[in-house]
Amino acid sequence: MISKAIWLSNVQGVNGTRCLVVTNRQVGEDYSVQAKKVGFHLQNGIRYQGSVALRGNRAGTAYAALSREASPWDNWGLWQPVNLATAWQTIPLDFTVTGNPSPAQVRFSIMLGNFQGSVFIEDVKLWQTASSYLLWTR
Repeated sequence: MISKAIWLSNVQGVNGTRCLVVTNRQVGEDYSVQAKKVGFHLQNGIRYQGSVALRGNRAGTAYAALSREASPWDNWGLWQPVNLATAWQTIPLDFTVTGNPSPAQVRFSIMLGNFQGSVFIEDVKLWQTASSYLLWTR
């Protein structure tokens, strides 16, 4: 699978700043190409929310996921299909954590393996709903 992910200063994101561009040249399994961040302190049974701004160079589908960073790669409560459009859109995320993962086991990702083309990603945020405690923003 040939792919690349780079920050490009000449590609403007939704907020006027630069964005992450992931280019996938060959369709494969959803998990085969990912933009990911590892290491969140999450608690079993707690509700979290977030959002991510996305657009594609063509229409298609990606997935937002929260999963284990190692085998057996199980899900921690978020597996959400995202319909990509060519215009920027902010996708809301809302999930309840299932399980007791350690931070090293938690991976938030945008899975793009089944999308051939470029996806532009910006303004990713995750927070604990009850406290509005911001876990991550980029």
